[in-house]
Amino acid sequence: MHKKLTFLLVLLFASSTAFAQSNTTFSWDGELRGQYHYWGNEDLDTASDDFLNYKTLRTRLGVKAEIMENTSVYIQIQDSRYAGQEGSVYNGFGNLDLHQAYIMLDKLWDSPFSLKAGRQELSYGDGRLIGADDWAYTGTAFDAAKLMFRQGRVSMDLFTGQLTPFWGRYSGSLTNETFSGLYSSVNYLEHGMWDVYLLSYYHGEVAIDAPYENPAGTIANNTWLFTIGTRTSGTLVDDNFSYHGEFAYQFGDWLSSSVSAWAFSAGAGYEFPVEVAPYFGLEFNYASGDDSIDDGNRGTFTNLFPANHGKYGAMDQMAWQNMINVRATAGFKPVEKLDFRGDFHLFWLAQENDAWYTSMGFPTYFPDRPNFPVKGNLFGPVFVRGAAGTANNVGNELDLLLKYQYNDAVSWHLGFSHFFAGAVADSVLGTDAGDANWFYAQMKVGF
Repeated sequence: MHKKLTFLLVLLFASSTAFAQSNTTFSWDGELRGQYHYWGNEDLDTASDDFLNYKTLRTRLGVKAEIMENTSVYIQIQDSRYAGQEGSVYNGFGNLDLHQAYIMLDKLWDSPFSLKAGRQELSYGDGRLIGADDWAYTGTAFDAAKLMFRQGRVSMDLFTGQLTPFWGRYSGSLTNETFSGLYSSVNYLEHGMWDVYLLSYYHGEVAIDAPYENPAGTIANNTWLFTIGTRTSGTLVDDNFSYHGEFAYQFGDWLSSSVSAWAFSAGAGYEFPVEVAPYFGLEFNYASGDDSIDDGNRGTFTNLFPANHGKYGAMDQMAWQNMINVRATAGFKPVEKLDFRGDFHLFWLAQENDAWYTSMGFPTYFPDRPNFPVKGNLFGPVFVRGAAGTANNVGNELDLLLKYQYNDAVSWHLGFSHFFAGAVADSVLGTDAGDANWFYAQMKVGF
């Protein structure tokens, strides 16, 4: 662990020595973010009197080296940890990692094209399918190469990133997990964007399939999933009216099942141009589910690699996957630098016979698969029921959030959420499910 720390620190700081006698210029950035979380009855089971509280700390330090015109390198190290997980103040270097490390070549051969290669964050649109997931205490990054085109109001990105390498005959694994895409945007209005994209997710593992998606015990094919979609967003009426809409369709193969799935999101809001800036908004989200898990066809929309926090409830109980969601939002600014916001969510399953998926895409339960050997999620159970789904009302959620910007560098958050359990949890537990509570506090310093 000490070797890893030494290597990353040398990688970050020694570059200044290497370029000391050149025209290289350096700029630094950093972040320190601490969070406290409290969960009450997170598993919705009133038979057990449970609660959970934990603290996380994330530290980031980055340096950008402008080596010469249109050529730069960026390196960012990150330490992310749960308080108390080391058990001693004399160790803990194992949480240190290289979050980003890439080279950027702008305006290749004086053209509108640029190249970014190395470990990097990917984020498109509002992060509904591809996002850096900044809420997570680790965040997400890809080992990828990205070719970018920028000309006037048009931008296009062509990227590919390998999540798991292809080892071939040198290993027992033939995974070769790769994520690629073409994402284009047009600034068709002064404050409006229109996006079109094609995404590809490939997973080359060939093995005995899990007892879902196709008849148990069959040999699975490679997974190759394609997503085509379009998105628009912008503001109108002196930027007081905001809107967004997105539609995506998926096709291809998921293990031994043929995929046909789709998802849709639309929302609008208005902020009144008065002193306390009251805001009201309404949003609808839908993602298809699978009506039968044994017919060789997959209707479940896959949420890919999103930044989902807050989109479908701050408690992160839902993904854009086998879901119907209605969201109402209200907020205002009682004083300068202080924002108050409240959301109320209604949740249903799009298909009763498909799973309830949490924000990271993990199934909360498998209908019709009582023997499926899955342990609980990180902070909760996996609900399993032996009969076909008989309910689709997941529940409702109330989110309250207070944000204060102390100065340009320091901000504080206080949040409280309550989940009203619905008939899905009742049917799984075989009794009336209990509600869940969540509270969090955050302090963040950035420079």
